[in-house]
Amino acid sequence: MDFILNNAPTVLLVVAGVLIVFGALLGLLRGFKRAFIRFLTVAAAFFGSLFACRFFLTDTRRVLEHPWTQKLLALLKVTFLDQLQEQVPKAYDLLIGLPVAILAPVVFTALFLIAAFVLEIVSMIIGFFAGPKRGFRLLGGAVGAIQGAVFTVALMVPLCGLLTNAVSAIDTIEAEKDGNYNVAAIDQLSEYKEQMLAVTEAPIYKMVDTYAGTPICKSLMRYKVDGKEIDIQNETDNVARLYAHVFPLIGTDVKSYNQDQIRALYKIVDGYTKTVDGKTETFPGDIDRSELFPRLLTEILNAAGKAWRAADGSFFSVKAPQASGDFNDALLELFKIMETTSTDPVSDDPDAKSLVATDLKTLVDLLNVFEEHGIFPIIDDGDAMKNKMATDPTLIPEIRHTLRDNPRYRPVCDAIERAVVTSVVSVPEEGTPEYAKFRDMTEDVATALNGLTEEQRQAFFDDPAGFLEEDSPYSDAMQTALHNYDVDSAMVEISRELISDVLNDEFGDKIKNGETITASEIEEFLRNYGK
Repeated sequence: MDFILNNAPTVLLVVAGVLIVFGALLGLLRGFKRAFIRFLTVAAAFFGSLFACRFFLTDTRRVLEHPWTQKLLALLKVTFLDQLQEQVPKAYDLLIGLPVAILAPVVFTALFLIAAFVLEIVSMIIGFFAGPKRGFRLLGGAVGAIQGAVFTVALMVPLCGLLTNAVSAIDTIEAEKDGNYNVAAIDQLSEYKEQMLAVTEAPIYKMVDTYAGTPICKSLMRYKVDGKEIDIQNETDNVARLYAHVFPLIGTDVKSYNQDQIRALYKIVDGYTKTVDGKTETFPGDIDRSELFPRLLTEILNAAGKAWRAADGSFFSVKAPQASGDFNDALLELFKIMETTSTDPVSDDPDAKSLVATDLKTLVDLLNVFEEHGIFPIIDDGDAMKNKMATDPTLIPEIRHTLRDNPRYRPVCDAIERAVVTSVVSVPEEGTPEYAKFRDMTEDVATALNGLTEEQRQAFFDDPAGFLEEDSPYSDAMQTALHNYDVDSAMVEISRELISDVLNDEFGDKIKNGETITASEIEEFLRNYGK
C-alpha cells in the first residue's frame, strides 16, 4: 500500500497505459466494425450510468424510499438514524443524502463496469450478425484505444471527486487555522495533503480531472431535499472551514471558555475579517455560506424546541433544561423561539440574514456578555451565579440589551425581567410589617412619578429609555424607594433601571400626559405582574 501511495503518479500512468494499449490491441483484433460496435456499447454504459446516477441518487426522497435502501438501513440497525427519522425527519433527509452524494462517483464507476460487462455480450451478438470481416484494423485499434481511455476516465472519476475535494478541504483548514490553536491534528492533515498532491499533480490525473473528473463529479455530488439542492463540493469547503473555526471549542470545558472560543463562534455565525499579505478581506459567517448548515440547524432547533415545550418532553433522550423558579419561564420562551426558527430571510432583501443566523448571533452575543463578566467559570454554581448578579450592576442590563436587540428574543427578556422584578418587589401579605414597608415604597415611587417637571416629562416623552437610564430624578427616587424597602444595595443597582422600564410600559402614557399615579395603582400592577 505504501508503495502505491509513494508511487501513485507512476501507478496511474501504468494503469491508464495498460487500459489504452489493451483496448487498442482488442481493436486491432476485432477490426473497425466490431471495435466501433463495442465502443458504442461502452459509451452507452458510460452515459447511461451517468444519467442513472444523476437521476436517482440526487433525489434524497427517492433514495430513502427505495426498498433496497430500507433493507440496508434495517440491516445496519443504526439506532441514531431511527431516532433522527422519528424526531427530525427533514434533518434525516439532509444527513442521509450526504454519504449517498459523496459516494455517487463510486456508484457511477461500479454501475459503469457492470453495464459495460453486460453490454459486452450484446456487442458480441451484434458483431456476430454483422459478419466476420475485420478490415481497417488500424482504425479499429484507434477506436479501441479510445475505448480504453473511456475505461480510464470511469475508473479515475471516484479518485477525482474524493481526492480533489479532500485537498481543497485541507487547503481551507490551513488557510483558516488560527495560530493560537495550530495543533498537531491540523499539522497531520497537512502531511496527508503532501501525499494527495503527489497524485493530483500527476499529468494523467490533471488531464482526466480537468476534462472529465471535475464536470462529472460536479454533476453527481449533489442532492435535493424539498427542491433545494445541496452541492457537496461547496459544502466540503464549508465543513472544513467550520472544522477550523470549531477547533477552539473541541475538548474545551465551557467553564474554561475565553475570547478564543467567542471569536470562533462569531466566525461561524457572524463573519470575520482576515488579513493576508497586507490585504484585509471580510468574509461572511459559515452559516451564511452554506445551504446545508442553516437548514440542518433549523430542523434540529425546531424539533428540540417543540419536544422541550411538551410536558416531560425530551429530545434524543435529553430532558428539557430547567431553571429555578420564575426563571424557567424564560427557558419556555426560548423553546418557543427555537420551534419557530426558520431559514427564511428577515426581510424582502435577498441579502438579509436568515432568522436562524440572527437567532444564533444573538446567542453568541449573550455568550460574549457571559465571557466579559466571568460567568463561565461559575456557570454551574447556582449560589455563585446569584452572588454575581447581585454584585455586578452591569450584568443584567447588558443581558437585557443583548436580548432586546433581537425582537424575537424580547419575550425571553420579558420573562427574565418578570423573574427579577417579582423577586425584588414581590407584594407581601397585607397587615404584615413587610407590607407597610412595601406600601411606603409604592408611595415613594408614585411621588417621584407625579413630581416630574414639565421639562422632565418632555425629556421622557422624547426618549423614555434614555431618560430612565440616566441619573434622573425618577431614577434617583427609585433608588431611594428600593433602599427604604430594604432591598440589597447591589440588587438596587441591578433592578433600578429594570423596574423603571417595567413601570414605564404600564404608566408611560400617564407620565407623558402629567396624570396622577397612585400608590394603589402601582401596588395593583405589581401584584398582578407576571401572572
